[in-house]
Amino acid sequence: MSKLKKLVTVTLVLSLALLTSCAKPEEQIIVECLEGFIQEGIGCIPDPDYIDLDACHGSYYTYDEEEVLNNMELVWSDEFDGTELNLDNWKVSDTSYGGGNNELQYYHPDNITVSDGTLKITALNETYSNRDYTSGKIDSKYGFSFTYGVVEVKAKAPTGVGTWAAAWMMPTTSHYGGWPDSGEIDIMEYVGYDPLKMHSTIHTDLYNHKSGSQKGSAKNVDNLDTEFHVYRLEWLPESITFYVDDEYVYKFSPGQFQSCPNDRQWPFDRDFYLILNLAIGGDWGGAQGIDDSIFPTIFEIDYVRVYQAAELEDIEQTVDPS
Repeated sequence: MSKLKKLVTVTLVLSLALLTSCAKPEEQIIVECLEGFIQEGIGCIPDPDYIDLDACHGSYYTYDEEEVLNNMELVWSDEFDGTELNLDNWKVSDTSYGGGNNELQYYHPDNITVSDGTLKITALNETYSNRDYTSGKIDSKYGFSFTYGVVEVKAKAPTGVGTWAAAWMMPTTSHYGGWPDSGEIDIMEYVGYDPLKMHSTIHTDLYNHKSGSQKGSAKNVDNLDTEFHVYRLEWLPESITFYVDDEYVYKFSPGQFQSCPNDRQWPFDRDFYLILNLAIGGDWGGAQGIDDSIFPTIFEIDYVRVYQAAELEDIEQTVDPS
């Protein structure tokens, strides 16, 4: 919808007593009110039933969700074939920075390998650049980013207390501000001290783990660190839904919590990119210490696939006349 204000013409019928003696009975006077206002008397007041769709994020969309999901087609993937990482798809981190979570690893390119049809992110107990552990992290920020669609990640979690593996997404630009204002989508997180549980979560300005208000859920799953499992994200204009092995985990719809959500609740209308990493320690992963006997330990990914439907390009916000 255009952000230009639309003028709404309201016709007011005034009685003969309010007109000059030369006016005709029931002569009409045109009063102009801005969009979102209605006439009262000879002035304009806010319309209590007006909904400013430009201000409402993640709500008031009308479409057949099942049809859209059924029409998803593969638009991007990495099957991790061959013996080298596809650098057209991914950037490899080379840094000790862990995102402000007090992690203890150095992300080194040598800890990223591809063999036998899988990506292997290996964590080691070794000293490098004043860190006692090394591990790996890759992201698709400069290779592929997108808005809306389905993501599938088939992965096997690492083994051992102190590990913190994740397949997640961050905004390509900080359109609504720095973290968490522009959002974060955690498709799958796993901490080694709780080996039967996977977590799926979203973070926004209003809902985030720093304030203990993040939205998400955990699900018990057997053999997370010994077998591959498929983690699925369905990201639509007004909802984000998580699954593991086709079993429902959690659905976030901002309309559940606000009648007209804004970007504080739903910044997920911009491009995001994919991230795969294995952290060691940190506020969450290291909450019960680190077992140094587990190394080397590996976060193994079989594939990452992204699907989109053409219908998503034509979906617009509408207000139900009822």
